Amino acid sequence: LFSILLFGAAAVAGRRGLSFILAFLLNTAVLVTGIICSEAGAPFVLVTVLLILVFGSISIFCCLSDRAQRRMALTDTFLSVAILALLEGDVLLVTPPMDYTLQNYIRSARIDPGVYFTCGTLIGSLGAIMDVAASVTGGAAELLRRDPEIGDAALQEALRRIGQDVLGTMINVLFYTYL
Repeated sequence: LFSILLFGAAAVAGRRGLSFILAFLLNTAVLVTGIICSEAGAPFVLVTVLLILVFGSISIFCCLSDRAQRRMALTDTFLSVAILALLEGDVLLVTPPMDYTLQNYIRSARIDPGVYFTCGTLIGSLGAIMDVAASVTGGAAELLRRDPEIGDAALQEALRRIGQDVLGTMINVLFYTYL
């Protein structure tokens, strides 16, 4: 199945497929390194933050070719993940503590289950956030390419519509994934 995925990506998407393969392989190596560091005693939250930064950077640099789009997508992605982390932290502060006693698959007693699941949510949401950021920045670039004289209000409205269209499906994907 892995070979079908890689060859299918290269066959269907051509050069972009090769960029996907490169990003996938690099991110896999980074993930393995992160797991090794965490198992060796590195702080789990620090490893997670570094993984988010590296995963996002590798994916966006490999998959977006325009320098301005990369910069905007990276800024949007990391800002959105930071906002998500703050919101998740605020929600966890005002809600009763969750009971993780039935989560038998958490092997490491040194990692608090709440921290474990919070970090998992952030990493899991990273893909959806990057997808929305890339779609919106790609839409902006295309709108500006086709109509360099487009007004700020019209551009903002068009980007808002793109974001709402993509965001609706991403929310559903994340909801069913975490369900």
